[in-house]
Amino acid sequence: MNSNLVERIREMKKIAGSLLCLLPLLGITQVKKFTLQGSFQRISLPDQKLFLQYRSSGVWVRDSTFIENGNYFFEGSIAEPELASLVMMNPKAAAGTRPLNVSVFLEPSQIKVLHSDTFTHITVYGSMAHVDYQEIQGKGKPFVTRLDE
Repeated sequence: MNSNLVERIREMKKIAGSLLCLLPLLGITQVKKFTLQGSFQRISLPDQKLFLQYRSSGVWVRDSTFIENGNYFFEGSIAEPELASLVMMNPKAAAGTRPLNVSVFLEPSQIKVLHSDTFTHITVYGSMAHVDYQEIQGKGKPFVTRLDE
C-alpha cells in the first residue's frame, strides 16, 4: 500500500510541475490595451482621415480616425509590441501619389506622437519599444546610406 501511495504522489508532482511550467504561457497570450494620441506642431493640415495599420494576434488591423484641430486618437489591443504604420494621403500631392507613411512601435501603454514640421518627423513618448526601434534604425543608417549611393 505504501508503494502505491508513493507512486500516486510522484504522479501528482509531475502533473503539478507540468502545470506550473505552463503558467508563463498564460501571460504571453494576454491582450492588453494601448492608446495612441497624436498632435501636429508647426504643420497646417486640413481635417482629414488618418489610418493606423498593425498586426494583433497574427491578424492585420486597420483603423482610421479624423485629424481634428491638429490632433488624433486611436485605441486598440495588442498582446506584444508591434510595429505599426500611420498613413495619410498627402493633401498637397498630385493624384496617384503615394501616401505619407511613418512607423511607430505600439505597446500596451499610453503613447503620444508629436509631429514636428512634417508628417514623418516624429517624437514618440510612452513606447520603450519605439526607443529601441529608433536605436536600431540609427545603427543601420550608415549601411542604408551606402546602398543608396
